[in-house]
Amino acid sequence: MDWLFEVISLAALAGVFAVVIAHWTELPAQVPRHFGASGLPNRWGSKSGLWILPITSAIVYIGVTAASRYQTLINIPFSIERNSPEVRRLLLSMSIVLKAVMLLVFAYSAWANVNTALGRSEGLGRQFLPVSLALIWIPLIFYLLRLRHYRRS
Repeated sequence: MDWLFEVISLAALAGVFAVVIAHWTELPAQVPRHFGASGLPNRWGSKSGLWILPITSAIVYIGVTAASRYQTLINIPFSIERNSPEVRRLLLSMSIVLKAVMLLVFAYSAWANVNTALGRSEGLGRQFLPVSLALIWIPLIFYLLRLRHYRRS
């Protein structure tokens, strides 16, 4: 399954760049810069600020990929035996799944941002915040519960 989530991550990362590049010439000078909890834009700014999404997505991809390779970078709220093959596998899977989820959230954000700027939609949608939080917290809790079995005494 890890390879599938890695492919999803790369596709989402490419999607963030693609949506900005594909619509760049048709975007108005002012685009949404921030969205409130309701999913509606509450601050507008220059379209050049839209590059924050692809650049941040690339940084997240590189950072989480590095953390999955150098697992001491992954902070766990309890002490575990990091040299155990099972723990290493769980940490790798956790980082790959969370990376895919975060990049999908960024990809949707870029798509919604562009479509809002073009007048095709009215924001992220009111379900964006609870759904994106659930998509991040559910796998995180799942993996932390599994890692709990490898606690150091």
